[in-house]
Amino acid sequence: MTGCASDNYKKSADTAATLTQSSGMITKGNTLIDESLADLNDLVSNPYPDLRKQFEKFNKAVNELDASAQGSRQQSRGNEIAQGPITLRNGTKNRP
Repeated sequence: MTGCASDNYKKSADTAATLTQSSGMITKGNTLIDESLADLNDLVSNPYPDLRKQFEKFNKAVNELDASAQGSRQQSRGNEIAQGPITLRNGTKNRP
């Protein structure tokens, strides 16, 4: 009896793990966007006499959002490199 010597199952498991991780990063990004918008709305709609605290809170939220976006981009690039070229439906290779 012979078996398949393919690593397709491992690739499928790796892809599933990557998609799960990406989903978590997107959810985190959505939360950070909501927090940034809430802080901006508070700054604009309910300004305190001294805006510094509100602005610092908004600025921190935006910086966290930016850091999350940069992390997502780096993770995406790392996944493309690790998985190698992707064969498209028309048979061409998409190289990262």
